[in-house]
Amino acid sequence: MKLKVLAGVLAVAVVAGGAFALSRFYAGAADDAITIVPRHSVVYVNVFLSPSTSQKRALESLLAKFEAVRTPEKAEDELVALIDEALRDAGLTFERDVEPWLGHQVALYVGKFDQLVPEVATLIATEDEVATRRMIAKLNERFGASPQDATYEGVRYQVYPDEQIASGFVSGFWVLGSESGFKAVVDAERSGESLAGSEAFEGVVDRVAEDRVALFYADLGTFFEAAMRFAGAQGMTADERAAFESLGLEEAGPAVSALSLRDDAVVLESASTGLSGVFAAYGGAESLGGDFVSDLPGGSWIALGAGDLGAGLEGLLDLVESFAPPGAQPDLPERQFTAATGLDFRDNVLSWMGDAGLFVQGRGFLDLGGGLVLETTDPASSRKALDALAAFAIRNNLDVVPHEFGDGVGYGLQQRGMPEPVYAMAADDKVVVAYGRKATEDALGSGERLAGSETFGRARAALGDDFAPAMFFDADAIVSLVENMGANTDQNYRDRVAPWVRPLTHVIAGSKLDGDVVMQRVVIGAE
Repeated sequence: MKLKVLAGVLAVAVVAGGAFALSRFYAGAADDAITIVPRHSVVYVNVFLSPSTSQKRALESLLAKFEAVRTPEKAEDELVALIDEALRDAGLTFERDVEPWLGHQVALYVGKFDQLVPEVATLIATEDEVATRRMIAKLNERFGASPQDATYEGVRYQVYPDEQIASGFVSGFWVLGSESGFKAVVDAERSGESLAGSEAFEGVVDRVAEDRVALFYADLGTFFEAAMRFAGAQGMTADERAAFESLGLEEAGPAVSALSLRDDAVVLESASTGLSGVFAAYGGAESLGGDFVSDLPGGSWIALGAGDLGAGLEGLLDLVESFAPPGAQPDLPERQFTAATGLDFRDNVLSWMGDAGLFVQGRGFLDLGGGLVLETTDPASSRKALDALAAFAIRNNLDVVPHEFGDGVGYGLQQRGMPEPVYAMAADDKVVVAYGRKATEDALGSGERLAGSETFGRARAALGDDFAPAMFFDADAIVSLVENMGANTDQNYRDRVAPWVRPLTHVIAGSKLDGDVVMQRVVIGAE
């Protein structure tokens, strides 16, 4: 019997069924599973099938904005149909076989995974153990399974030897996983040595929303150590080990992510410890304290920012070279760049790159534009780089015309058939490479900035003033552009896609560094 496949399908179906359970007016959202998973858990995932009253109300408010569902009742009908489809091969239906016993949460933990059969288990809260056992018996009969009865520390359970899976009940949960995973749950429940009492877990979980619908926890340091042991057992070379260690992950600590709902947004936030050195090594630490996105042109409907791009790219190149297999030439692109332009990519290009921003603007095909804005730490070197790139373009038969826009001096590069040139311009403190005159002038000029945009302002407020935005999508503008370019003439788009995307207003993401804790947040808004 393919019980592994069946267990996976059932777990997915139960998680999906969580939205169905949201309609039940449950008073709170107590994480009971965390009190019986072992303290040494490396990964822990929890989904509340019945979260707090405030999260239910936020869900109802969000659903009301989407024509495809509008109400929790309609959402339930859609989800039950999907769940029943997933359960069809198992001969089950949600209403008859799962809903009568399904409890308020489902969780999964992974403990020791450096062994032949990993220590792992899914924990599904049950309100009726008899009904749950009845469903399991139905599955056994359908798939011809004959599990063996076993007992551990006085707890009876069943083992499927061919699949190396154990199934039993512990403290109101149906526990399904490896036998070592099941036994570890029993041990944690009996001893009280659970993840709930772990200093590592408590040190990060307080940083994210307490009122949430889902949680993900990982002990990154332990995970990295186990991965290194596994790689060593597979014959990792000294150079490969050094490359892995160069990532700086040996100092990584616990990390946690939480999904929560607001009346007008879905929020995903995370907190991780011991990663500030990794960010610093690859140029990302600066972006955690800066805000380059807000200074991009005001009409942008896509805006991305990165701190210290030159250092980040150089770190990435070093990483690629470290992991290159024997005989490979990871520096070949750099050597080809030098041969073509006469520039050393690291010394003459990356060395002067500071913070960077990428933007796209325009409301139709004819006025689309956008580009890359780079802070330069060495204006003379950046101008020299642009001159060399212009000479390379001329040798490759592009039309290259000198231009000046305000304080910007550089070139317009155009190939036959292009509606507008790509401009490469240098000013005192920045370099702009952009498509179209308007985008170039907006990037170089002192006109309206994204910080003055009403949509960006709302998104920034939703993100939180202490988070530096690194990504912004004006969802309403993007949907309007797509529909203006013809998507709205497609019946499938109007019926299946438009009802889900039209209510979206923005997507914004940002980070901050709080001591040794890296905080990140993503907000998806709707109205």
